[in-house]
Amino acid sequence: GPARELKLEVARSEPVARDQADGLFAAPALLSAAFSEEVIDQGHNSEVIELGEDKFVVLRAHKHNSPQVRALAEVREEIVTILRDQAARALAVAEAERLVGELAAGATVEQLAGSGGYEWRAEPGASRRNTTLPGEVVGLAFEMPAPAQGQILADFVLTPAGDVQVITLERVN
Repeated sequence: GPARELKLEVARSEPVARDQADGLFAAPALLSAAFSEEVIDQGHNSEVIELGEDKFVVLRAHKHNSPQVRALAEVREEIVTILRDQAARALAVAEAERLVGELAAGATVEQLAGSGGYEWRAEPGASRRNTTLPGEVVGLAFEMPAPAQGQILADFVLTPAGDVQVITLERVN
């Protein structure tokens, strides 16, 4: 009714999952509103949600599909992919821990990168506003304590993409 009166566009989305991370429902405010008690249980429209740039959304649940157990055959490939990703990340973390240990024992980045075939680069004078490094790397570098004179600190971070980045910190200005 109100949309018609105001001559606004009404659109129906495809089904939305609680863990949706793409499209319009990637906006946390929309996802939260979509699964709120007011919208799901009471059947009301949501409050007006501002998305920025003069975009506003009000949503209503047309249909709510209760969670269901899916057949193993239907989810087998998803499970295999998740398990492979977890195993690969665990191996990457174990290798990063090994490298950090060797760096702490006196090995150099050049030695370890050369023997392991790893890509490495120096980032002298990195600042908090550095845009050439992943944000997780910059964040960790600025969380590390300042090393003592002549000391090199090493640590690692796992990025959301599943990559492991080993970091060495030589000095802080």
